[in-house]
Amino acid sequence: MQLSYINYFLPIILIFSSLKLFGYVLGFLFFMPFVIKKRGEIFNHIQKLSQKNKFVLYYFYFQIIQTFIGFLVLKDIRIFIYWIPFYFVCIFAYYNNSLNILKDYFYKKNIDKILYFSSLLYFILYFIFNIFSYFKFGNAYQIQDNLWMGSSAAFSLSSIFLLSIFNLWRKQSFKFNSKYNYSFLFFLLISNINDSRLASIYILCFIFFITISHIKIRKIFSIIILISLYLSFYQTSSFLVGGLNNYANWKFKGFEYTHYFSQGSDSLFSTLKNSSVDFINENKRLINKDNSENFSGDSTRFLSLIMAKEKFKRSNIYAKFFGTGWYSSRETISDINSEFAEKYAQKYKHCTSCIVKSNVVQLQGIVSIFLDTGIAGIIFTFALFFITVKNILFQQRDLILKIFYISLLVIHFLCLFIGYPLNNIIYVLFFLPGGLLNYVCEKN
Repeated sequence: MQLSYINYFLPIILIFSSLKLFGYVLGFLFFMPFVIKKRGEIFNHIQKLSQKNKFVLYYFYFQIIQTFIGFLVLKDIRIFIYWIPFYFVCIFAYYNNSLNILKDYFYKKNIDKILYFSSLLYFILYFIFNIFSYFKFGNAYQIQDNLWMGSSAAFSLSSIFLLSIFNLWRKQSFKFNSKYNYSFLFFLLISNINDSRLASIYILCFIFFITISHIKIRKIFSIIILISLYLSFYQTSSFLVGGLNNYANWKFKGFEYTHYFSQGSDSLFSTLKNSSVDFINENKRLINKDNSENFSGDSTRFLSLIMAKEKFKRSNIYAKFFGTGWYSSRETISDINSEFAEKYAQKYKHCTSCIVKSNVVQLQGIVSIFLDTGIAGIIFTFALFFITVKNILFQQRDLILKIFYISLLVIHFLCLFIGYPLNNIIYVLFFLPGGLLNYVCEKN
């Protein structure tokens, strides 16, 4: 990566966006010196914007107000100390990106490369932390406790990585011997190490659209070779990672598994089936109150949605429309969580940590938005995604590219249902109208 890219600070904040310190995601703090340095220029840019172009700014104002309310409701100063700087950095990063696109030719010309090298370094750093975790804890995932975001949130940045790979590789007519092809192979490896089902959905999406693109340019033999390579590499990686997990368990815990594959990731098709068909069937049983078998941990996310619905029904009119304040529901929902913990205790007896009584409950992003900011927050969030989709559709670009961008945005949105990516500034910048996704689309 060229050192000149670092001058924009976007690479720095992207590379460290999932970094945790003392249990908090604090990667956005790397942007603070930039905020101080360029505050005057950014403020002048914001003041010149039309009311239409300030919609994103109003969203952040809304979130800042909700942060004050959440602080007052819980009387927890940490909410104020963490989220107010976070949203100010979001505002500056968003409008700085806009300003650079308008006034900096080098930045506009190289936005694909900036995002590619930054996201590649992000996943390399993720990989290094995985290796460290193996040596320290005997597994790849325990770094999520103190050093890195959970995989469901960390892999949400796959949108940027795969988007930049696709755009840059397409300019080379998908040449086989390309660093972008090797970068995708690396992505297959790290998705296996973290056994990420979210990553498998991104992988399927990427392979599908490069297949369509190859057919369009009549490189049929090439795409057959690539698909064969990806499927075999995924399964080989799974075998090797499974063997590594087996050895780590023997080394750290004194026992070994009888299989070598890591948690079902024996093939891409198996992982996708587990992520879709099996996941849907499991949650259908929960909806239908099927008591014939015990539930697995896969149903807890849907159970959180049911808990949120119950909490919403019991809330007053104000809380229904405007919520209880940002980051407050993780405590205000504890009474409902306790009721559900008692009700479903027997159904999760093989997963005792799946649902437990606690004063603090970890919720998905969509549940937090729903309960913390109410109907108003849901409308605001959906409007932002909708405007971004509209902007993509109205761009005069190749239809395949449009559908690919929208597909990535849909997966990006679904991340709200499986994890909590809202404290990752790059996640936020991706879906905003005029954010990272829209500018890449316009450029291409």
